[in-house]
Amino acid sequence: MGMELGGNIELIGFSEVDPNDLVIIKKIVGNYTKDLADGVDNFERISVTLTQQGPFEVVSAAVVGKETFSAKTNDNNLYFALDACLKQVLSAAGL
Repeated sequence: MGMELGGNIELIGFSEVDPNDLVIIKKIVGNYTKDLADGVDNFERISVTLTQQGPFEVVSAAVVGKETFSAKTNDNNLYFALDACLKQVLSAAGL
């Protein structure tokens, strides 16, 4: 079970993230969600999942609306992985 933000954002696997980092992560995801909500037909929700594999942060995201768009990235920097993943979702949605 993940954290729900605003009813249409779910963060899974972020419970171990430092609270100061979590504030920034919520802002990043929130900004991308605004663009996705405006551009994806029948936008319902976004789900962002964090898993660690060695030194790498693996982030996957799925946007559910009329169609489902998803992406997965990894980087040793959580912010870079998150940003790259959400950019891929925007691109897949044609935004």
